[in-house]
Amino acid sequence: MALLPRWPGALLAAAFVLVGCAPTLRDTRALDTGDERVVAEVNGVPIRASRLEAVVDAERIRRGATQPSADEEREIRHGSLELLIRSELVYQAAVKRGIKVSDAAIEEELGVARSQFAGETEYLAYLRESGVTTDDLRRDARRRLMMEGYVDSVVHNVVTEPAQARKLYEQRVDRIPSEDEVRVAQILVRLRPGDSDDRRRAARVKIEEAHRRAVAGEDFAELARRYSESPLAERGGDMGFIPRGRMLPAFEDVAFATPVGQISPVFETPHGLNVVKVLEHRDTRKPDYQEVEAGLLLVLLRERRDAALREHVDELERRANIRRLE
Repeated sequence: MALLPRWPGALLAAAFVLVGCAPTLRDTRALDTGDERVVAEVNGVPIRASRLEAVVDAERIRRGATQPSADEEREIRHGSLELLIRSELVYQAAVKRGIKVSDAAIEEELGVARSQFAGETEYLAYLRESGVTTDDLRRDARRRLMMEGYVDSVVHNVVTEPAQARKLYEQRVDRIPSEDEVRVAQILVRLRPGDSDDRRRAARVKIEEAHRRAVAGEDFAELARRYSESPLAERGGDMGFIPRGRMLPAFEDVAFATPVGQISPVFETPHGLNVVKVLEHRDTRKPDYQEVEAGLLLVLLRERRDAALREHVDELERRANIRRLE
């Protein structure tokens, strides 16, 4: 029902940056495979099997594919290798362009890594256990931030125009279905299947007295506070807006059939005996353009920047010397 299309959880840029570095501290064991085979070379720089396996494992987890089929496994491995190759291209381009990262920014990144642990003792113990040093972390942080800086330099001039957002709004707004809603206040006297005849008679007397007084013009909210056994009694029985299809049919049929401002007859649902007053009835309003303009502009900007980055990295790949060994 939303105007905005569904997008991946991160831009292509984020994927490049994430796979271009070592996994986070919590994932470092994934690299401890002892497999230093070279699976690809990018302008003479090797990509090791251990890095590929770490990315493949992460992709299996993301897909929920702990036991993928042979075809799915081939797809995962191929996609992971291509992403590693393209992330290496981005890193090499960042080095060539001379992207700089301050020591302060790197220390801030290390602070984020430390925050994954209960304290400094646990953090240092994990480093010893995993064989990762703070120099390793600083190197990976520098690489990641350099790649982020390079990506920003590629896409920062990409903009979008309100006219494009308006066009997208006009294309999609009619796809949002109207939704019938009713706002009611309720008086409920509870009944359960095993209740005795005496209990049922007492409940009937109580609800009919409340109904009689409501029809006579007494304040419905005050009657709800006095008679209703619903948790909403203290707020005058006001249930707020209820979309069609969300309530029990026995309740919904009466609520939507009763005119605004009118009191329903007494009726029974599996929860007990009910009386409702309809306070408002409306179709869900389609959002105005001004309400969604900012979100649409953001979606379009991400789409255009993603496309610009893909095109840029495609060009880096065309100019590169790449050997795929797996």
